[in-house]
Amino acid sequence: MKGQITKQELLGQLTFFLSRQFPHIITDINNPTKKSTFDFSLEHLKDYFILENIESPKKLFHFIKAHQNDLIIIKLDIFSKRKNYWDIIQGAVCSSPDSGRLWMVSYLNEKSFTFHGKIILCTNKSEEEIKSDSKFEYFSRDCHFI
Repeated sequence: MKGQITKQELLGQLTFFLSRQFPHIITDINNPTKKSTFDFSLEHLKDYFILENIESPKKLFHFIKAHQNDLIIIKLDIFSKRKNYWDIIQGAVCSSPDSGRLWMVSYLNEKSFTFHGKIILCTNKSEEEIKSDSKFEYFSRDCHFI
């Protein structure tokens, strides 16, 4: 299709498209072409923090809180985790469609906060798998898929 950007081109121009209101989900991250393009894109991003492994939702919450104004890349496949992990990430990526107001990041009795940084989520799932699962409806609504 003429005039439309491909997913590979978008991935290559990731630095241009990132914003708090435009979080990204990179699907099928184990695809060799997509993984190498993403790794190449990382070389052009500045000042980011990668989360590849986390032991608990509480530690995920505190990691996001510690980097609430930064670019966070979550290589941990959040879509394969329990609901309380998704709830934390939803607070960091979602906003109200009518007002654009950012959601709060919260976890149990911890003090909630607003995430103002940028976020990239990596998953082994396909875009169709995420969009067809009702439990991920807010991710489908508010995130851009690559």
